[in-house]
Amino acid sequence: MFLIEKIEMSNPDVNREFSEFGGRMKVIAILTLISVVIGIFTGINASAGFFDAVIGFVVFIFYILILGDIKSAGVMLNNRNLLSFRSKIITSFILGIIGMIIFTTGLAGIGITIFFIGNLILLPIPVTIVIIGIIVLLITAILQIQAWGSLESFFTNNTTLFPQEIANDARTGAKLCKIGAIFDITVILMFIGDILRVIGYFKLAPLEYLEHTSK
Repeated sequence: MFLIEKIEMSNPDVNREFSEFGGRMKVIAILTLISVVIGIFTGINASAGFFDAVIGFVVFIFYILILGDIKSAGVMLNNRNLLSFRSKIITSFILGIIGMIIFTTGLAGIGITIFFIGNLILLPIPVTIVIIGIIVLLITAILQIQAWGSLESFFTNNTTLFPQEIANDARTGAKLCKIGAIFDITVILMFIGDILRVIGYFKLAPLEYLEHTSK
């Protein structure tokens, strides 16, 4: 398997996929960094929240693009770690959206029950909804951990397929993103996870030079 992957890795199509992945990851890193900075001012300036939402949408689009790159590379190399990374990231995105909807609905229900209905007997219903939302979000974080762990395993097991410095950076980047997802589980330390992800994204960005180094 290793020798097969090494031969296929010389394919310019595979190099191009990883190069595009790295270039798009750099954009995600920059936008995520801007989002983190803007997030600090969201509570102060309402317009900051709007710009943060716009950036989040653009990041989502670029994530879709990099998942396409990873899928193509995974199919070309017949590598389960790459394909696992893609599938788990997609699943985590879907569950993350569902979890946030459930969680937000539960919080709104608590507010309505307390301030408008005034019947605390009904309070367990929205509280239960909030708990369900939290569980779904925890599952989302776990899938993120597994996804980035799969990408880390790919770069760890195939370091000789890349220039050493690029391989080391990519492996470190995936690991930092995995650790960032672990911090997400704590909720109160999510901001640390965001910082680690930004660093991880920038570590993955040098893959954009792979196509040039292979020429």
